[in-house]
Amino acid sequence: MGGRGLISLLNLYRKEENNLRNYIINHTSNILSTIASLDINYTALNLRSPGIPISEADDGTRSEIWKNKPLHGRFYHSLMDVGVDAEASLTWLKSGSIFPETEGFLFAIQEQVIATKAYRKHICGEGIDDLCRLCKKAVESIQHVTSGCTILAGKEYLQRHNNAAKVVHQAMAQKMELVDKYCPHYKYHPEPIISMRNVKVFWDQPILTDHTIPHNRPDILIIDKSKQSAFIIEIGVPSDDNLHKVVAEKKRKYVELAEEIKQLYHLKETRILPIVISCNGLIPEETVSSLRLLELPSQTIERMQQAVLLGTANIVRKFTNIK
Repeated sequence: MGGRGLISLLNLYRKEENNLRNYIINHTSNILSTIASLDINYTALNLRSPGIPISEADDGTRSEIWKNKPLHGRFYHSLMDVGVDAEASLTWLKSGSIFPETEGFLFAIQEQVIATKAYRKHICGEGIDDLCRLCKKAVESIQHVTSGCTILAGKEYLQRHNNAAKVVHQAMAQKMELVDKYCPHYKYHPEPIISMRNVKVFWDQPILTDHTIPHNRPDILIIDKSKQSAFIIEIGVPSDDNLHKVVAEKKRKYVELAEEIKQLYHLKETRILPIVISCNGLIPEETVSSLRLLELPSQTIERMQQAVLLGTANIVRKFTNIK
């Protein structure tokens, strides 16, 4: 459900306390019986009093507690938002493919408890300015660090975006039997154009068209002449709050290019497929639908999430080390 699966320490303590109380009270030993009869608010077990009822919180209760937390609960609301595939968004947690230390760090990022200037000023009460230490233009919140800083956009955000795109490109190459086996995204170097039989896959290439259009360089373009169809694939790694906005923007941005490609290659259909994952790993339903249309394997989501989340963790680590 989005948590780390840790048991409640309070519930565990109460259970052990109750087990020990029952053991002493029900034991046939005269010594223990005497102790039990004398213990009136004398020890922590308080053996002469009725046992403290164990009220273990169920999943629903824990979700309510999490949801109602003003800071930590923000990610819960994003996870349960309309249009977000919660099950797909938690794939990385269920697979256990990320080291526990990094997993814990990612939870801290999701729950917004990283020591940014905004957190130190407004939560910890430190008397400091809260402007970003790099761009000096916006409040240094964790959302700004992970997806909103103009200084980080040119390299760090772009590299994270490209790593996610490489996962999709490699999956397509494997599907076309152009790649023998999977390799990690950071070792994979896509060819600008790959072709096999009647299929061409373009990687980050400007597409020449009859009419000049402003957006003519999609992340990935797949043209299948045998099916007379094409897919314009656009990758996005926005903040949680901008997830649906970016999905809509990706679709709107390439409408003209889609029509030009359709006429240029005499195709029956050209589809724009936004494949968007938030910097915290949230996956909209549009992304799941896009991967299904491409007939890519189920582990594609997990690999994309891993690329994005490791990129986010790396960005935050490096940023917080800047003094």
